[in-house]
Amino acid sequence: MQLINNSSENVSFPHALLKIGSNPNETVELPATFNKCANLDELICSVYPHLEEIMIASTTYLTECTILSARNEDVNIINIQAMTKIQGQKIIYLAADKLSEAYASDRTLTNRYPQELTRRQFLLRLALAMTINKSQGQSVKFVGIDLTTSVFSHGQLYVALLRCTSPKRISVLLPPDTANTIMNVVYPNVLL
Repeated sequence: MQLINNSSENVSFPHALLKIGSNPNETVELPATFNKCANLDELICSVYPHLEEIMIASTTYLTECTILSARNEDVNIINIQAMTKIQGQKIIYLAADKLSEAYASDRTLTNRYPQELTRRQFLLRLALAMTINKSQGQSVKFVGIDLTTSVFSHGQLYVALLRCTSPKRISVLLPPDTANTIMNVVYPNVLL
């Protein structure tokens, strides 16, 4: 359903995904069309090739790409490393505190301590990577998948691969000294 065109690679891609999603073997071979990256920096540059050019890194550009990883701590590392590539000034937004409604309306309460404050704060943080589980339901043009930490729940590899609209736009970072195979967690009893 996510195919961009009817090329032979795109037509065979759903079959490869189904094979991975229903394969009870612990290891599966990844399709040869995936771009294999040697390190995290190469993965970031593969998914976000113009990240350092502030004019090209528009919101549309950023919403068409994502890097997925199995664990939150790996996602934080990826985001920190990717953010170092973005040039520009760092902007810090401060919170706004005010007296709560009860204290603001009754002047007799304002002289008492402690006073209740209400905080308005919108936490903003640019995220160029996210966990595989949080990515469910999204489709993007370019996906990078950090597989240096193996997937650990049923169908997680399948979900990660399914995010992309074309097999040629998937980049993977495999553990060192690993061929083209990766651990796949599928519980056949769940599929019955």
